[in-house]
Amino acid sequence: EKTSETEKEVAREQLRLIIHYAENDDCRRASLLEYFGEITETKNCQSCDNCLEPKETFDGTIPAQKILSCIFRIYQQSGFSVGVNHVVEVLTGANTEKIRKWKHDSLSTYNIGQEFGRDEWAHLVRQLIRKKLVSQNQQQFSTLLLTPDGNAFLKAKPDLPLTTPPKKRSPQTQRAIPQSEEFDPKLFENL
Repeated sequence: EKTSETEKEVAREQLRLIIHYAENDDCRRASLLEYFGEITETKNCQSCDNCLEPKETFDGTIPAQKILSCIFRIYQQSGFSVGVNHVVEVLTGANTEKIRKWKHDSLSTYNIGQEFGRDEWAHLVRQLIRKKLVSQNQQQFSTLLLTPDGNAFLKAKPDLPLTTPPKKRSPQTQRAIPQSEEFDPKLFENL
């Protein structure tokens, strides 16, 4: 709260990059090398979690069409773009003040996304950003716009594999970290 707007923007961009890295299904080594300007031919390092245990995928064509159509319809009706949360609220049929005020509850894409929850839809939107079908304008409150590739996707409707959104774990299903009674006190003190 005490930082300047410039510092907040830098922090938001860094957070976006961290989320992108965490949710990415590509080789983590290749992603890190690319971040530092080095392009590698090898897209499978055989040592990171994504290469050793690839994430489950599904045919995401229809969910992608819903997201892209929703972004397009919001912009078409309102003349401005909105952020991830608002798109997700329209897809899931939320009854918020903004949706009513801007009449987004009258859009053809309103409430068509009952197959996923809000977190899953947000995960899918972020995948479309990574796939460059949607751009996220950081200067305008992280609003979403279709890219030329996103527009082309809506017209051609090719198959689009997406990673399955992660399921939220209840506290009962989370793995417990084994506690060991034996440890080296000297090493523990050094740590």
